[in-house]
Amino acid sequence: MTHNKSIRQEVIELETYKSNYIQKNYVEGKVIIITGASSGFGKLTAAAEMGGKIVLAARSEEKLKETVAEIKAAGGEASYIVTDVAKKDDVFAMAKFAVDTYGRIDVLVNNAGTMP
Repeated sequence: MTHNKSIRQEVIELETYKSNYIQKNYVEGKVIIITGASSGFGKLTAAAEMGGKIVLAARSEEKLKETVAEIKAAGGEASYIVTDVAKKDDVFAMAKFAVDTYGRIDVLVNNAGTMP
């Protein structure tokens, strides 16, 4: 039974942690850039429903437009900039866009990548 108590205690601690974490909205008001945001994990990461100001960056403008529309339809705040992270000028433009649009950058989710 000692083992079960240990597991039970771990579950209680985890639930307490999750409850405390959820009560504190660490995203609200943050300016968050997400690269690779037109599909997959990058698209799913968009935290606008929690009050973040999301800058979506990817190469596919059509998909970016769709994702921004979905976020706005859900009541979130989002904008996009077409960006190829393999191009240094695009990355600088992305950062400038975020600062020009929202005044700062709080979080960068560097999700874009290239495959061999």
